[in-house]
Amino acid sequence: MSVIPEDQNLEILIVFTSESGNTKKVVNMLQKELELKKYSVTVKNALTTTEEHLHDADLVLIGTPVHGYILFGQKPADAVRKMLDTGLPKDLHQKRFIGFATYLFFPAATLNRVKNAIISRNGKYLSSFSNRRSKKEALAKEITEYIIHLQAPS
Repeated sequence: MSVIPEDQNLEILIVFTSESGNTKKVVNMLQKELELKKYSVTVKNALTTTEEHLHDADLVLIGTPVHGYILFGQKPADAVRKMLDTGLPKDLHQKRFIGFATYLFFPAATLNRVKNAIISRNGKYLSSFSNRRSKKEALAKEITEYIIHLQAPS
């Protein structure tokens, strides 16, 4: 069964922050691939995303690099944490979200923090994706294929 009706013109919002450029490269690849598949894609920096941007989207992707030490303390980047803590409405009305992260060593619980913030505000968290920053193309492809599958007929 498809999660999103097959005939729905999906409005996708990609919210992200990037510090060394790796997450931004994934976002650029996602935007290009999704637009080729005829999805409407809007890209926003995590710090400038508003409730209106979220309201207009059918699906929101949140992208972040992983911050922290090699074996402990991993978390989303500051801009994404700030957005999750103070920039989201209290009720997301079952809006659909996907989280993704780029990392050097290990993603650990980074995306669990994103997931928990979404679920605690009545959002629907569909999935998490992460990959080493050296495998940006693979990460973008995996996310694109997942989104296409969300609208696949039963």
